[in-house]
Amino acid sequence: MDVSQSDGHIMKAYSRAAHLLGVLLILFVLRIPLLVKAEVPAELVIGVPPFHTDDSYIQQQGLAQRIVLGAVTDPLLAAKPGKANFSMIFSDSFQVDAAGVVWSYRVRQGMVFSHGAPVTAQDLCYSLIRCAHLPATENPIIDSCTVRAEGIEGVAHDWIDVRFSGLPDKRARQQAVVQKLSSCPILHQKSSDIFAEDLAKGSNLLASGEFHLNGFLTDKSLQLKRFQRDRSGRTVPQQIVELKGFSSMKDALTALRVGTIGMFFNTDPDIEKSAISDETLRVSDCGAERVIYRRGFQFSCEDVIVLSTISWDLTLVN
Repeated sequence: MDVSQSDGHIMKAYSRAAHLLGVLLILFVLRIPLLVKAEVPAELVIGVPPFHTDDSYIQQQGLAQRIVLGAVTDPLLAAKPGKANFSMIFSDSFQVDAAGVVWSYRVRQGMVFSHGAPVTAQDLCYSLIRCAHLPATENPIIDSCTVRAEGIEGVAHDWIDVRFSGLPDKRARQQAVVQKLSSCPILHQKSSDIFAEDLAKGSNLLASGEFHLNGFLTDKSLQLKRFQRDRSGRTVPQQIVELKGFSSMKDALTALRVGTIGMFFNTDPDIEKSAISDETLRVSDCGAERVIYRRGFQFSCEDVIVLSTISWDLTLVN
């Protein structure tokens, strides 16, 4: 092979490498809009089944109440669906006594409610005992919750000791305890005492989540407003979410198509078929519910939609 042929092969190799790098760069650049073209809607309407404004919004009675509960409050523990595993929200350590009856949780330092008040052990115990006294209480039963202080390395840490009765056998105890504690909303005791026992009927829930009740618009419509900062102090986009009751799924689908709502929870199979045939709409599961939403609408779903995760993918909207 002469020098000119060798130089030719080298130049071709450089050319292929440069072409490959160019393609990779283009692909990388094309991905950027997908990462930055998400927008949190300042105002959004979600269609739900009809409800009444005199319902209690901290009892899991219906879909609207469960959405409010998930947006406005947090529990002591967050259960992982179908498992005994959990994450601790207001605690950083736990212990169980030898009998498996008393479950103790150390209160995480620096936690605050969305309106700025610190989360105390007294707030946690108040909320758990209040939950134990609800009419729909199921086994296991929370018999008591007491506060104790413990000094660790010169720092005082509060613990709460939660005593249960009616627990199942040892192998199933953790799942039973987790399910119980993850269903109890953590509330600010002082605000709860002011706003009445159930915090229903138009009261603002001063609790631990990222939203608060902003107002009731009609007997079947209410607004939730997102706080400007979350519990960790991080600035979050301002957002108002309206829950609007629909008795007719046909009316809800029409509202979705004309753009007055962003999504709705559907109960009509014929409406779902119509939505599936519409390329601008999407259908998926959300907990035990079926939801129909506009193309580009993004959210996370646990038992119900997680309002703080809602955004629009602007590359898919049109």
